[in-house]
Amino acid sequence: MTYVLVAAIVALGAAAQAASGFGLALLAVPLLALLLDAKTAVVTTGVVSLGLQLTVALRDHGSIRRSTIVTMTIAALIGMPVGLLILERVDDRTLTIAIGVTVLAFTLLLARGTPVPAGTATDAAAGFTSGLI
Repeated sequence: MTYVLVAAIVALGAAAQAASGFGLALLAVPLLALLLDAKTAVVTTGVVSLGLQLTVALRDHGSIRRSTIVTMTIAALIGMPVGLLILERVDDRTLTIAIGVTVLAFTLLLARGTPVPAGTATDAAAGFTSGLI
């Protein structure tokens, strides 16, 4: 039964991602963290997300802004070791709470219509956060 729920949660997140361009991790990680341990939720979503992102990149390669991708990728690579360190050293309960607080905080910011400035600094921050998470 757990496998069915995991598949349904991942499918829901993938559908959100396909419809809006983002949302897989936003939906899947918190729900999977309730069902599984937080570390497994993060890793599972990361693996599924990689396949989904590669598919989108291949399909829409003509629309990709290369400078943005380079900035975000370099920043993500810098954030990954930090995220791995956190994943290895922080207990599941703390990770689950951090995931929930992060999702709620950013949901509130989106609901309030908080503007996000466009530019290299924002791209780097998003990339680093992506790598971290």
